[in-house]
Amino acid sequence: MPNPQIENGYVKLANELIEAFCRINLSAYESRVLWYIIRKTYGWNKKADRLPNSQIVQATGISKGHVSRALKSLRAKNIVACSGNKQVGIQKDYSLWQIQKLPNQVTIEKLPNQEPKLPIQVTKVTYSGNKKLPNREPQKTIKTLTKDTSQKTIKTLTKKEHSEFSFGLFWEAYPRKKSKGQAEKVFAKINPDEQLLATMLATIERAKKSDDWLKEGGQYIPYPATWLNAKGWEDEIPKVESKKGAGKLPTAEELEEAWKL
Repeated sequence: MPNPQIENGYVKLANELIEAFCRINLSAYESRVLWYIIRKTYGWNKKADRLPNSQIVQATGISKGHVSRALKSLRAKNIVACSGNKQVGIQKDYSLWQIQKLPNQVTIEKLPNQEPKLPIQVTKVTYSGNKKLPNREPQKTIKTLTKDTSQKTIKTLTKKEHSEFSFGLFWEAYPRKKSKGQAEKVFAKINPDEQLLATMLATIERAKKSDDWLKEGGQYIPYPATWLNAKGWEDEIPKVESKKGAGKLPTAEELEEAWKL
């Protein structure tokens, strides 16, 4: 059972620098590489140290290609500095960082409470025929909708139910189903349109076949909320050809057509 103790070593880091890290947006790979550099420098009371990529790969479990891209990005943002003798260290003057900082305060505008207004009858459906449907209560099992039935029911959804429906597609596709409530909150803040949702789903399908997500039974797959906060759909993932007959996710055009009211 792990039992960390500061007697076995600790990282001496200024609170001001930690607070500066809290105000920047980094990808999941960039964050993991950054904290390992902090561990190997400030953790040993050094300002910089020689850190081969192979050492970072072994410590973080990230593939060599992702480590190289993360280091390149951190150097471009001037968060990590490299000296002439190939030593790597943290640029602690955070005013020089080339990155967009998060605002000091975030205000969320609450929508007024109101009951969703749904049509009493539906006269137009995607299948043939024009027989009116009987009056009945709106369908409540939005999260159980499948891709096959989505285009028949999506036209009756409110904005809130649109969001629940989109999150249901994301949750169904994402392989690590942990902390669903937190993931749903982050997803609602992002509020992706049909184009972004299609990009998310396509990226998840490619990531499922990547070495990072397949390693050790999916141990390194980030939690869904973490993946969303880190904009994981923007990560570079090698393309893998899909097998014939494999299930297909809806394309951006199909989602756009389904969202038209």
